[in-house]
Amino acid sequence: MRSSTTSCRAKARRSPSAPTSSRGRPASSRSLAGRRGDRGVSSIELAVIAPSLLLLIFLVIQAALFFYARSVALQSAREGVSQLRLFGQSADDCNGQVANTKKATETYAKSVGSGALTGVNAVPTCQYRCKGDSRVLVVVHGRAISLIGLRLGVQEQAEGRVETFQPYSSNAQDDSCPNG
Repeated sequence: MRSSTTSCRAKARRSPSAPTSSRGRPASSRSLAGRRGDRGVSSIELAVIAPSLLLLIFLVIQAALFFYARSVALQSAREGVSQLRLFGQSADDCNGQVANTKKATETYAKSVGSGALTGVNAVPTCQYRCKGDSRVLVVVHGRAISLIGLRLGVQEQAEGRVETFQPYSSNAQDDSCPNG
């Protein structure tokens, strides 16, 4: 009796009038029609989504490199200000150190940035004031490295007061300024 039951099931599975799913259950006509029309859709979805996703990843990496280059430029400018403000006791002292500070700032940017900032140009300036409050300014220009062919310029600056010794005196007058 057992063999006749098995053969009836086998015939029902092979019957063209009763479509079946991959698990041997009868399939509805809607699911079979939907499958035939969806062939190759995942390949097309991948072809559309993959380049967009890769572009998004590259843009995020490029933004990170740009902000890192800005950070390197700002830190280089701060380093230049730190060096230049120590030598600003007079206008001649400060202006005499501008070339050394320019070279040191550019070297610092190249070594710290590890290539993240290219085409580095530092511009240190001294703003000497006779009665004190002399200031130094360092501007660093450069370009961030690019993954996708963009030319992103970077410019950062730092400014600081010149360190000078001022003795404490309630009635001290500075006679070193020619124009008072």
